[in-house]
Amino acid sequence: HRGMYRLAHQVTEQYEAVRQATANFINAQDSSGIIFTSGTTDALNLVAFGYAEKQLQPDDEIIISVLEHHSNFIPWQRVARKTGAKLKIVGLDDQQNLDMQQFSELLTEKTKLVAITLVSNVLGSIVDAKQIIEQTHHMGGVVVLDAAQAVGHLPLDVQKLDADFLAFSGHKMYGPTGVGVLYGKRNLLEQVEPLRFGGEMADEVDAQTATFQPLPLRLEA
Repeated sequence: HRGMYRLAHQVTEQYEAVRQATANFINAQDSSGIIFTSGTTDALNLVAFGYAEKQLQPDDEIIISVLEHHSNFIPWQRVARKTGAKLKIVGLDDQQNLDMQQFSELLTEKTKLVAITLVSNVLGSIVDAKQIIEQTHHMGGVVVLDAAQAVGHLPLDVQKLDADFLAFSGHKMYGPTGVGVLYGKRNLLEQVEPLRFGGEMADEVDAQTATFQPLPLRLEA
């Protein structure tokens, strides 16, 4: 997407082929739901500050867990502080797994967002994401999945999970560092505001205003 000459077209085709391969790998409905980022941290911050910060209101609730990597913990602390939303934290059961009973008790109609890991980066605990998503959707909330530890070890099917957002890093699945993926349902990605502005994502620019490309390019400055 960077030039009009032959080599630029070839690079663009290969770049978009990777996007399609990534969509196939997690069974995304189409490749426009795949946003390339610099890693899981970048992807989760994009959801936190490009989406959640704009959606949440005072007294709304966010649920996270004690299993979370800092990348899926600190952003939600900040979003809660900025929006006035309440941050709730799920603990562990006697087996050092996510306490699903406590999760069910914390989940209410005020819960607008649940951010949860699929596999703990410390304990290796596997979280029942399908159940969490079903329960959260029943209450009208959105689920953000940190799949960094899961992507290289567990099969991921975002359609089967009915995942809203899902993030992972290339280096966790034997790829290069500095590359990551944010998957999102199209209707939700349309609500994500860019956090970075620059080349490729811009459509028309004049002295005072700019318009942006459609998904996924508008989130890939």
